Amino acid sequence: MNRQRFYTDEEESSSSPHTNDFQQENANARYVFSGKSPLSPRRSSLSSPAQTRRKSSCDKPEEKIERIKSMPKDILAYGVPSRRRESKGRKGEKIMVCLRKRPLSTKEMHRGEKDVIEVGRKKASIVEPKTRVDMTKYELQHEFYFDNVFGEDRDNRHVYQHTARKLIGHVFSGEHAICFAYGQTGSGKTHTMLDPESGIYFLAAQEMLQKLGGEEGLYLTISFYEIYQGSLHDLLNKRQKLHAREDRKSRVCVSGLKEFRVSNVPGLLGYIKRGLAARATGFTAANADSSRSHAIFHLSLRRAESEALFGRFVFIDLAGSERGADREDRNTKSKSEGAEINKSLLALKECIRAIDQSLPHLPFRQSKLTQVIKESFTGNAKTCVIATVSPAGSSSEDTLNTLRYADRIKQLTEETQGGESEESDDTEMGVIRPDSEVLSECEPTSDDTSEKTESFGDVAVLDREIISHAEEIVESASVSGIRGGVYKKIKEIHDLVGRCTDEETLSLLLEELCQIKDSFSLFVR
Repeated sequence: MNRQRFYTDEEESSSSPHTNDFQQENANARYVFSGKSPLSPRRSSLSSPAQTRRKSSCDKPEEKIERIKSMPKDILAYGVPSRRRESKGRKGEKIMVCLRKRPLSTKEMHRGEKDVIEVGRKKASIVEPKTRVDMTKYELQHEFYFDNVFGEDRDNRHVYQHTARKLIGHVFSGEHAICFAYGQTGSGKTHTMLDPESGIYFLAAQEMLQKLGGEEGLYLTISFYEIYQGSLHDLLNKRQKLHAREDRKSRVCVSGLKEFRVSNVPGLLGYIKRGLAARATGFTAANADSSRSHAIFHLSLRRAESEALFGRFVFIDLAGSERGADREDRNTKSKSEGAEINKSLLALKECIRAIDQSLPHLPFRQSKLTQVIKESFTGNAKTCVIATVSPAGSSSEDTLNTLRYADRIKQLTEETQGGESEESDDTEMGVIRPDSEVLSECEPTSDDTSEKTESFGDVAVLDREIISHAEEIVESASVSGIRGGVYKKIKEIHDLVGRCTDEETLSLLLEELCQIKDSFSLFVR
């Protein structure tokens, strides 16, 4: 883990011959980091220091240092998880994270887009195009490691063999498994997960039907619903509205969701096509047939005698995150859809961050999406995450965002995934029972899921401001020919802060960075 250290001017005066004048101008304690982050920050638009959102009340440098030293270790680490290099495939690991790169589309090739991602068996490298303040261009290279990395030459069957197929045995042992795809709009999530004849969920259902031929006392049912603008709709029952509720043990029930028994592939395919036809889709600049909802597909094993739930495989096709450029010339409905999608994905990221930092409160009730997939991170389920990315240079910022959060999920250890949860055949998600019976066991959850945690907006604004100021200093140092300690120190801050997620720490760092920037501006004149 990259950790920060604190130096006074006297301690640091001998560290580099290039920093003495700068230190005299800026007689304050400064942040110096040991170690080098393997990741660089997100690109950000410049913003004024006057726009700073939360200023600290500590004016003296020594007071700021004492305040920061008293913070928990996870905050002192700026929310950066410990780095684990190439995965060793630990036995019993609950979360498997894989990456899939799609080929360049015809539209991207016509625009002259370049492929900026190179993939190996478990490694992905991406080149991020950047522009300095003097308008000269340069590139940054980032590397990421996952359990498996699939190039554009790999088809859905190959991806299935190395992802979801490994979890079928877990389901047949009476447990739960979850597989979901995450990525920007147009990166290939729906093709990977929900292609009618080669999607991962169809291939899994096909194999489960074959496996049931040798299993007595079990049968397979399917259910299919979506989360559209915060509401749940049954895709196999005329889009009937559903309700997410919690039982006495804080497990989520989807009240009213219908399950259908299947015994052969043609019948299975018919249900799949019906559900896909009912799903909400729309046009975006990035994808002419973009999914406007999160689709959730259940494959449930039930006991023939009692109809009790034995095991379940859940497949989730997340709607893609969107950039502002993808929202041009769209009506109010489309903009509302995009905002709701981004809101739910942000809630998912916050849950991942909370688990990553072992926070006492996990904000799964921030959205319907995080409510219904809670068990994938906190229960006994095994989870497979497939991050899908576009190879186009114009999508490098979104691709980096996807890679970073997939990498963060990969860092979640057995210890932070939560303890065992008690199982119950009668209160599992999606059980078919009369609403009156369900309501007797499940307490309704607030429809607006408005439980408050920390402000997402403040973190995002501070994040952008800090990166903006750091980029200005780094680029000025590069242009003016100044190297040594100043460049190295600010570059390390610049690299680390791109993954910072704590609002209070960001506020303190922004103040210090503004002071460094002011002194640096005097120095380079």
